[in-house]
Amino acid sequence: MNRKDIEDKYKWSFSDYFDSEEEYNKSFLELKKLTQSLSNFSGKLNNENDILSCLETLEKLSTVGDALAVYASCMRDLDVTNDENVSRCAKLESLLVSIGEQTAFIEPELCKCEDKFLLSLANKTEFSHFSRFLKGIVREKSHILPYDSEKLLSSLSFAGDFSIIHSNFENGDLRYNKVRDKNGRLKPFDQNLASIHLRSSDAILRENSFKELQGAYGRFNNFLSSNYYAHVKKDVFFSKIRRFSSSMDMALFSEEVPTEVYTKLIKNVEKNLSLEHKYFNLKRQILGLDQFKISDVYYNPITYNQKYSYEEAMSKVKDALSLLGKDYVDYLDKMQNNRMIDVYPTDNKRSGAYETMAPLKTPRVLANFMGQYGDVSTLAHELGHAMHSVYSNASNPPMLSQYTIFLAELASTVNETLLNSYMIQNAKNDREKLFFICEYLSEFHATVFRQ
Repeated sequence: MNRKDIEDKYKWSFSDYFDSEEEYNKSFLELKKLTQSLSNFSGKLNNENDILSCLETLEKLSTVGDALAVYASCMRDLDVTNDENVSRCAKLESLLVSIGEQTAFIEPELCKCEDKFLLSLANKTEFSHFSRFLKGIVREKSHILPYDSEKLLSSLSFAGDFSIIHSNFENGDLRYNKVRDKNGRLKPFDQNLASIHLRSSDAILRENSFKELQGAYGRFNNFLSSNYYAHVKKDVFFSKIRRFSSSMDMALFSEEVPTEVYTKLIKNVEKNLSLEHKYFNLKRQILGLDQFKISDVYYNPITYNQKYSYEEAMSKVKDALSLLGKDYVDYLDKMQNNRMIDVYPTDNKRSGAYETMAPLKTPRVLANFMGQYGDVSTLAHELGHAMHSVYSNASNPPMLSQYTIFLAELASTVNETLLNSYMIQNAKNDREKLFFICEYLSEFHATVFRQ
């Protein structure tokens, strides 16, 4: 779908971030000036006053930089082939690399301070905005390198481009063939249509859709494997440089998750795989299949051909989440009415869905709404992230408002569960209730066993 054919009310507005490209550029220059101000503290972070002034400047820099990053990345994701959007993002990324190099002195210098001194600062009122940052320095000391090494590593940030390369390929270059249904008719196919076809009652269409979805990637096995291998090597390199026992430990450390929590989760999932197999076997019996194929995983055996408009979907989500309070639902109204949700799939738009928000700003949700119940659930999920960000930002200064992914998924998954419970409780008949129970089981499979 061409973006020009969609009403503005279903498309993002960033007027509360930047009214114009000129305003964005002014903020870009401000970021450069703040970087210069911050670099003036190099060699001075050994006393309370300079540390406080440095962190206050860092907070301003982070706030300006995050707003620029949200705007630039969101604009790129609306059309990953648009040269202007890609160029804006690349220019900002280049500046952020330079900022990383110029401010690489901060953590190594603070590491020279005694833990007792840093923790005493963290407990002072004037340092309340920076308590988590200072405690983080104490926690991370053994993994922070000398200044020259940190500066060098900052210049290697391009080594993390694996996901950007993959996203640009997936959303801008990857093309799919049409797929045949049981009657031999050709159906259009792409990532967004895949979620519909894989839930079709037509087993032939499901199988052909799965094969095309995987086959399209398979046609680029060498590229994808090389890109992934480079990513793995990068993780291994950084984990060794930063003195972690493995890249897994490095990833879990940054998320503040003990390794044993992760390994216990994996063991418990493996221990209960029999329940997953029992669930699939039950679906096979209901469908009357001799063999249950991977293309049948997301098909709901209970027929319920309800499609939702975006407005209906938002109404269902708001009703389901109303027990979270009037303020919660009022803000969802604000998001819907003030163009904080980019609703429909368009040409070269990033696939999937996500939420993002800069400190002191408002959230943005990217969706690719197709009218299926899964799309309604995805809205509830992403709006859970959005409201988590809204409340965290309202309750904390910028440097305390950020949270880990491990924590982030709580709000979003709770929203999915509340929506499912609401749909089951308000089902018009037993068949409809069974449909939503099956949807809940499918989401449980995706969240626990697949992810």
